[in-house]
Amino acid sequence: MKIIPGPASIELAERIAKDLGLSIVKYSYKHFYDNETYLRVDETVKDEAILIIQSTHFPQEKHWLELFILCSTLKDLGASEVISIIPYLSYARADKRKIEGEALSHQILIELLEKSGCDCVITMNVHNPEAFYSSSKGIEKININLFHHIGAELKNKYKNFVVVGPDKGAEEDVRTLAKLLETDYLLFEKERDALTNEVKMKTPDYNFENKDVLLVDDIITSGGTAKLASKLILEKKPRILQFLCIHALSKDEVYLELKNMGVEKIISTNTIPNKQIKQLDIAPYIAKYIKEKFL
Repeated sequence: MKIIPGPASIELAERIAKDLGLSIVKYSYKHFYDNETYLRVDETVKDEAILIIQSTHFPQEKHWLELFILCSTLKDLGASEVISIIPYLSYARADKRKIEGEALSHQILIELLEKSGCDCVITMNVHNPEAFYSSSKGIEKININLFHHIGAELKNKYKNFVVVGPDKGAEEDVRTLAKLLETDYLLFEKERDALTNEVKMKTPDYNFENKDVLLVDDIITSGGTAKLASKLILEKKPRILQFLCIHALSKDEVYLELKNMGVEKIISTNTIPNKQIKQLDIAPYIAKYIKEKFL
């Protein structure tokens, strides 16, 4: 088995390869003047099982196309198995039609991944696991819940924190993390308008005053939910408020705004690389999973 670092996840892939003692497949990659992509695999992959590490954050379409090209090229060159590890799987929220006529982009992309030659796709904290697993039947799908792993890592630092989720959809993750931290958890009640995307939230019935609070969500994008939840919690005068997520997609100004509001620390994993916030390295968890399942 060998590893190919996709252009979006080179550092993460190199750490995983080092942890596993696997060699990295060399390839040439560039863009032409018109921005079309050129890719050439520079060594033989015939009869090899290949792991591609490629996250699909912004620019999403570019990163997806790179992944499709890698999968198809590897299979065409005789790779025995192609496994795509996608730390952040974009378009996962486009999994159902809220308004008639909307594209089911999540299902389309998984189908394209299968058609490009991918045998197995592994991702982390996908938005809707049920939709993920029920999509394209010809490809093996695995979703790793990173909260199970990072909870043990954070236990000593956060055992006195109360864990808060922004809505009922976060309950499983929040409950999992709270159990690992051996602490309590609470949930906001949230409603989002399908047309305007406006969010309304109701604060949990809890005395936050002088408490240490960890606000937890799987993802932060525009930051609207995190900012509103933080505002409501901070109005209750906690001693400390920190924010933890798996996938940090926001622009830097969102994190700055949260800090200016009074959020002491923002933490994510490195499914999407970001040097502006504290990131927990997921390479050891992915390496451990690969070793147990494939090696």
